[in-house]
Amino acid sequence: ALQTRDFVFGPGLSYTDGANSLVTTGNAFVNQTQNLGNPTNFGLKRNLSAPVTSGEFYLSVLYKEVVDGHDFFLQLLDSGTGADSLIGRGSWGAGQNWRLNSTDMGVPLPLNGETQFMVAHVNLDTDSISVWQNPDLVTPGAADFTGTVGIADLSAVQLFVKNEAPEEYAWDELRIGTTFEDVAPIPEPSTLALLGLAGLALVARKRK
Repeated sequence: ALQTRDFVFGPGLSYTDGANSLVTTGNAFVNQTQNLGNPTNFGLKRNLSAPVTSGEFYLSVLYKEVVDGHDFFLQLLDSGTGADSLIGRGSWGAGQNWRLNSTDMGVPLPLNGETQFMVAHVNLDTDSISVWQNPDLVTPGAADFTGTVGIADLSAVQLFVKNEAPEEYAWDELRIGTTFEDVAPIPEPSTLALLGLAGLALVARKRK
């Protein structure tokens, strides 16, 4: 059966919590799929230079539904067993809730054509994961849901959509770090001050 798969670049995504804006760098990755009878998962995979085998880490990603489709996930891959952990929207059950693997977390996942920001905290020592949806960038508060991560280590991260219906998603700013601040950076006060001074200089130049 004929399938098409297009990986293109589109305008970069952005996110603000109302008071602060996420630091972003430019273009977004857009995954477009069209299934005509032979479902296959398509996505973008990035291998880590070495597996993370213990301790804690954070990861984040911006995403936007462009054309409504089926399943889409941020996939955490285990190097040793081939197991994975899926965070996103799946076909298990009804509605459009966040799902962790096959478990409906009971938290609505907004798919409304607007950019969303997801942050996850993984603790490999306790086999646990916490996920925030559109958090405050300075004080994230309690996670929207928690669960079991189900992997022994992290060797790769994949962004993918399941090719069972025409669909299109944009992804941007995939980050992995050891703190929340690593994966949800905001401009430093000194940077904002420089931008303000530049603006004042421009106004002064126009007045001369």
